[in-house]
Amino acid sequence: MKPHALALVTLLAACDSASSSESEPKAPQHSEAEVTARADEVYATFRTWHDNLPELDAPAKTCNDEEIAGFGTKNHEITYLAYQSLRRTLGEPWDGTNSMVRFMTDSKLRYAPREKFDVKKEHNVKQLMRMWNFVEYVGVVVPTHERKAKALGSTTGSGGALKGQLVIFRKGEPDPLCHTPFDVVSTSATSYSAALGASESEKTSKATHALKKQTCYDLRKGLEERIGTLTGALKAGYIECNAV
Repeated sequence: MKPHALALVTLLAACDSASSSESEPKAPQHSEAEVTARADEVYATFRTWHDNLPELDAPAKTCNDEEIAGFGTKNHEITYLAYQSLRRTLGEPWDGTNSMVRFMTDSKLRYAPREKFDVKKEHNVKQLMRMWNFVEYVGVVVPTHERKAKALGSTTGSGGALKGQLVIFRKGEPDPLCHTPFDVVSTSATSYSAALGASESEKTSKATHALKKQTCYDLRKGLEERIGTLTGALKAGYIECNAV
């Protein structure tokens, strides 16, 4: 065998060996017992939040910013959780299909009911063992009255409105840090684009979507303003309005 041919055979053998090594399954980073224990902790936290919500007509209560500073946490962003999502996580009937706030729940707080949450699935393990660590302060949004945005035609319509309560918890603390009623009424002054020659129904549909997004923007801004009246130590989280 010529020298260069021998070198080629050796190289191929090395590649096969590396490929075989890479295909071996990786050991799980967390044991099933660890994941189950975290799941128990997470679902107990959801139950505590639900059970300790103040009465809907409770007056606003400001946060103790000195207490928040004493926690020593670096993440001071409020992660939003819609009340309907909280109910669903606890196994209660889902009633948020037609709610304006259904899109507000952050992905880090989207959990199926405990009996449907498979702790062996990779996605669920990541949700419990990694994403949960990014949650520190949670703002539960409890709607009491909703008016959906709706276009009555291509150029007329009304913005949405949402009245309710915002309750802020810290993970690991059973009682709310602060809470406030809120009332957001959205403007109907918005714009949209439509294809040349689009029908009236197509334009009306686009106008409705534009009004819904405007309502989301106004709701996001309204909650930011209300949070500003409660605390200077925490800041509002992000609400994605593209999903409305």
